[in-house]
Amino acid sequence: MHKIKKQPISAQLLFILFYSLEIVLWFIYEVVLIKTRTVREDMTKLINKVVIVNDRRTSIRLCHKEWEALDELCNMENISKNDLLSLIENGKRNSLGLTYSARLFIIEYFRQAATTEGHLVAKHCISDGWVSLRQNIQKSIND
Repeated sequence: MHKIKKQPISAQLLFILFYSLEIVLWFIYEVVLIKTRTVREDMTKLINKVVIVNDRRTSIRLCHKEWEALDELCNMENISKNDLLSLIENGKRNSLGLTYSARLFIIEYFRQAATTEGHLVAKHCISDGWVSLRQNIQKSIND
């Protein structure tokens, strides 16, 4: 039987192998893990904005979707964010913070605006086996 003679791995070949492995690991870390984490953080990241409420500066922290909803609501009602937030603060109970009260108002505003006809137009209905509802969920949480 013929014995195969083992050749020692040269230092140069070893360096190339480790360097290649380092590049692959860097790619996985930078491109896959960091990008995925960044998308998730952007969706859930609270954005702090300074507003003027009842002639005083204060800050509110809302997520991106909540700021979008507040902007949309203000555009529909032709009112500035500062004026709307002043109205919310004047109407809230003392035990509730302004941010929490604003969130409640945004939800209730769009909830009251949602009608049966509006749901049919938006295809929020059971008639398609909730396919459109699932698509709306994916769109709203992945934008």
